[in-house]
Amino acid sequence: MTNENTFRLDVISPVAIQYEGDVVSMVAEGTEGSMGILRDHAPLLTGLKKGILKIREPGDKMIYLELEGGIMEVRNNNVVVLTETYEKKLEIICPT
Repeated sequence: MTNENTFRLDVISPVAIQYEGDVVSMVAEGTEGSMGILRDHAPLLTGLKKGILKIREPGDKMIYLELEGGIMEVRNNNVVVLTETYEKKLEIICPT
């Protein structure tokens, strides 16, 4: 269930959906530089370069995925990342 501060994120590779859920924020390595995404971000279609996708879930849980590049679309509080390969690097729950 999406709350007022989250948006939907799907990370998809050719074999499966690798991540799906409601997130508070994310940072991606775009071809033109690093970019942060929050709820109500303007529509965007961009290429991604190799780097770490940083995902903040509700409750301050952080997920780090290493991507080999790809494409990201942001539209109507839905973000889709298409990537050829990925690797889950780390999962951290930050103390409040």
